Amino acid sequence: MTSHSGALGPIADAGDPFARILEAIADARVDDAASGRERAQWVTRRAEEDATLAGALVDLAERHAPVRLQLRGGREIVGTPVALGRDCVAVATAAGQAFVRLRHLIAVRSDPHQGFVPSGTPLGAPHPLTRTLHDVVCDATAERLDVHVLLDDGRDARGTLRAMGVDVLTLREINDPKATVLVAFDAVAAVTLRTDR
Repeated sequence: MTSHSGALGPIADAGDPFARILEAIADARVDDAASGRERAQWVTRRAEEDATLAGALVDLAERHAPVRLQLRGGREIVGTPVALGRDCVAVATAAGQAFVRLRHLIAVRSDPHQGFVPSGTPLGAPHPLTRTLHDVVCDATAERLDVHVLLDDGRDARGTLRAMGVDVLTLREINDPKATVLVAFDAVAAVTLRTDR
């Protein structure tokens, strides 16, 4: 143990047995604090080494943490993750509810002031979304919602959701309801169900 007799000042006295006990207690506290810091660093390092993208998204959803999701093709979605699905993450954004395909997600940037450490595979999401992106879009077609579709090459399509086929998404352009847009579903990186119109 490290000696800290100078730190006790007037309490320390070579002839006082209580001074030696107080000094030993002070040394033990210093050693415990150092061990605690080492344990915390080890736990953080282990969490980062065991991290998965799915686990990190669940952690961020549980914290209601704002994030910037970077997609293939150079597009970004800013919002708060709210649920993790089998092949997508649901994100609350200023424009509405976005569903981002995990395979099109290349980076997640958290707020630097949050002190976020990613974790391993999640046991469950705060609001589990067990369906796929295809299922979510199929459900939304009944409501004829306006959608913003981001494609894997960075382009996008906007319109009123008309139908979800086996491998094609059908939209009607908002400004020209007679114009139909067919989108290859395999190229869809994210779908935002719009609430900002």
